[in-house]
Amino acid sequence: DVADEAAMVRVREEIRRTHGPLHGIFHCAGLIRDKLFYLKPPEDFEAVLRPKVQGTRVLDRVFCDPSAGAPDFVVLFSSITAVRGNPGQSDYAFANAFMDAFADARREAAVRILSIAWPLWRDGGMTLTDEELEAWRAHTGSEPMAEEDGLLALAGALAGPDHRVLPVPGRRQALEAALGISTSRSPEKLRAPLPETPLKHSDETTAPTSATGGESPEALLKATLAWLESVVSTALKLPGGRLDAQEGFVEYGVDSIVALRVIKDLEDEVGALRKTLLFENSNLEELAECFVREHEEEMRRITGLAAEAEPVPAEPEPFQPRPTPTAVGPSEEPSPSPAPETSLPLLVRQWGPGRAELDDLFDRMQQGTRSEFSVSLGTPGIAPFAFIGSSRRGYFNVNYDKRSLMAYAYTGEDGAFEETAGELAAHCDEQGLALNILTESRLERIGDRPMTATPFGAMQRLPSLSEFALEGRAMRRLRYMVSHFAKQGEARTVEFHCGSDPATALAVAGRIDAWVQMKETANPFILDVKTLILGGTLPRRYRVFLTYLDDRLENAVL
Repeated sequence: DVADEAAMVRVREEIRRTHGPLHGIFHCAGLIRDKLFYLKPPEDFEAVLRPKVQGTRVLDRVFCDPSAGAPDFVVLFSSITAVRGNPGQSDYAFANAFMDAFADARREAAVRILSIAWPLWRDGGMTLTDEELEAWRAHTGSEPMAEEDGLLALAGALAGPDHRVLPVPGRRQALEAALGISTSRSPEKLRAPLPETPLKHSDETTAPTSATGGESPEALLKATLAWLESVVSTALKLPGGRLDAQEGFVEYGVDSIVALRVIKDLEDEVGALRKTLLFENSNLEELAECFVREHEEEMRRITGLAAEAEPVPAEPEPFQPRPTPTAVGPSEEPSPSPAPETSLPLLVRQWGPGRAELDDLFDRMQQGTRSEFSVSLGTPGIAPFAFIGSSRRGYFNVNYDKRSLMAYAYTGEDGAFEETAGELAAHCDEQGLALNILTESRLERIGDRPMTATPFGAMQRLPSLSEFALEGRAMRRLRYMVSHFAKQGEARTVEFHCGSDPATALAVAGRIDAWVQMKETANPFILDVKTLILGGTLPRRYRVFLTYLDDRLENAVL
């Protein structure tokens, strides 16, 4: 283990005892564990960093003391990933970038330290299909390095004066495009700003149009999802209809190379795409929403759906929260308005400066509110402490493009919370924003819209619970929760009608208790449901599916 300092000391002494002076070191150790950053456990991240980060520092301490017979050079085997990045390899890119930076930091040291950022090796352990190789070329602009070319590059790097070298075979134009550099541009211009995703919002809202023709957004999304399912299934060599739109790509074996192959197939139809799309969007459903949002014109062309008729501009009506209602008796004068602390929503801005469109939207939503600029909301500990010792009765979190835009804290009277929520929800609909609500009170509807509450858990929306069945293609996540038991023995799943069998109800309650004990946090409403099941009073609007494995109750889906 190159990161084990005591072991490296023993290696040093064994080399000197057996072979005499040590003249050079090649640090080739490395490890990859490809996975999305937010899915990568800390131990995996640390394991990938260990040989290249700690290992490099250990070699420097153990071998590079000039007073103790240091070598002439140390070559660090870095990777092009440090320069180009690669989906699913944030830790590997970081580890190799550390090697490059370490060589820079030691450029004046007595022992020469050279970092070589190698590309993919043609004859290495990582073999690619022709399709994967083509995707690699498109992503990096490079060709796999032949062994003889690599040895020549190594000899040239050792003979040269540089401390960091990136030997890459390939066409210069493709390499420059992939690496974002150009020999014809000055160094000052190499770091170009990243393009910003335009906010689909203007100073005009739209009034209803009576024009006919065109397809609804729902139809376009459904058609886009079907097209993507076909393309991704082909790229993964899976039969059509096998992909669950809500199952993560990682569950189907999509790694960084496969992701590039899928992106290439999509680019053949749509044009240039971000190479990280399958990591930014974790499943087919999210990917379809992204394509409809960012490539609507191409999706309508590919799916054959006509474009919507042009909307008719209408004058915008800025959002104006209503003041807290004040009770007035027959002979009473209205009481004075409460102080701003308790009467106006708190507006928290969570978006950085420099986006004119968002600044305009923020200013218009800010009318009639007391504003406070902060990024303190949204911490992992918000739920236990959101309401304790506070006049706040609820929080409204406004999202654009799955990113938090701003948050309101409601500090008015309880009776006006639902009305305020309704006005804000209507405004968010007009502006193309998503609204999430956190409140202590039970909130099942806003106006004529049903609300779904998920305080501490996961769920899946069912458009029609009464029509749901465990067969078919749609809503497969619930079926996956029970299908894996079939691989363990004789499994069967049945629907349980509450009140029909007290013994079964007791067994279901036991499964609920066991499940809650395994969780760090659980939706407290589940305990209410357990009480209703035990009492045989669970309303008919609930449905319960039980899975038995060899006649033992193993799972309950509520």
